[in-house]
Amino acid sequence: MISARYHVIYYAESFCALSETYVYRTAQCLSSIAPTTILTHNRTHRGAFPDDGLNIHVEPRSSSLGARTLALLGAWLRTKIKDSASIDSDLLLRLTDRGNEGLVFAQFGLAGVRALSATSAIGWPLIVNFHNCDLTTWLIFRGYAKNLEILFRSPYTMFLAPSRFIVDKLLALGAPDIRTRVYNNPIPIPICLRNFEQRRRTVVFLHAGRLVPMKGIKYTLRAFADVVSDCDASLRVIGGGPEKDEAIALASNLGIEGRVTFLGAVDYSVVEREMGLADVLVQHSVTAEHGETEGLPVAFCEAMAHQLPIVSTRHAGIPEVVEDGVTGRLVPEKDIDSMASAMRDLALDANLRRRFGEQGRRVVEQKFSMAAAELELQKIISDASLLANNLANKRYPG
Repeated sequence: MISARYHVIYYAESFCALSETYVYRTAQCLSSIAPTTILTHNRTHRGAFPDDGLNIHVEPRSSSLGARTLALLGAWLRTKIKDSASIDSDLLLRLTDRGNEGLVFAQFGLAGVRALSATSAIGWPLIVNFHNCDLTTWLIFRGYAKNLEILFRSPYTMFLAPSRFIVDKLLALGAPDIRTRVYNNPIPIPICLRNFEQRRRTVVFLHAGRLVPMKGIKYTLRAFADVVSDCDASLRVIGGGPEKDEAIALASNLGIEGRVTFLGAVDYSVVEREMGLADVLVQHSVTAEHGETEGLPVAFCEAMAHQLPIVSTRHAGIPEVVEDGVTGRLVPEKDIDSMASAMRDLALDANLRRRFGEQGRRVVEQKFSMAAAELELQKIISDASLLANNLANKRYPG
């Protein structure tokens, strides 16, 4: 464990949505390597994400116009950040008993923006963990984009992302290469291995992800309709979202409604159960109409930990974890015929499913396990501490 004098404030504005298992796991990893307080404004889904010894502080966000005005003015005067939800340095000092050295690990770019004024005021290092939504959906807001420019210029700040694809996006927006790196989302590794000898007639495909355009559920359904024309297979779909009703209607129109089960948004315990029962994870990721893309889907790593082969597309950061012909099959975006062919190959070849699944498990164990994440976080926090010390002594080159 890092020195007890060094206290980590893990800042997640909401802790945490059902789809944000990586937020919870990073909290667990940080708490294992350093004294850690989780700072949040909204504690949700306790059943799915129990406290389990985590030190969680819920700080209600003030709705007072006066408080928001003061927060906006303070952040502007100190850093030129324009955000009335910026947090205050007194809160950070109170959470670390004032005498401890501190560091803020902000989950998502917006949390990093809102923590910058406070960390700058007291000279603490700031680590900001970006995800794909930070650099797609949120960038349509000009105020957020301008605040990111200021955040990238902060010499006390380090920038993380779960794939090289997202790191490259950060660099293109102005993040400094010397302080930007990949941090893989931690994945729990199931103890029990899959029993590949268990034989059954029906092959189960699983989709696990929100039903939004970039997840490509309509392409998956069309490919699956082709597969079941000559294979005994079923498809189980985890996830809610704006395309759910359209997907259900499409399954009916394709005549496969009896082969497809829509489970909706579920807790991770249900995801684990479904991954344990499935044979192949399938997701036809695409670039959406307004340019939205995946980063590196966490569900892929979770499935590989369960020894599931992956069928997906050559899209965004997916090839960084799924190697075509080694841990799964990758096809071009919107190529339904190639998707169906890849799914059919795996449906008909149990040995191929075994080979891809076993190799996928090895990849996740080496790069994405909780233990691997803890080691990487130790390095990141040590580097952030060195960065702050060098700046305090005016030795840091830039």
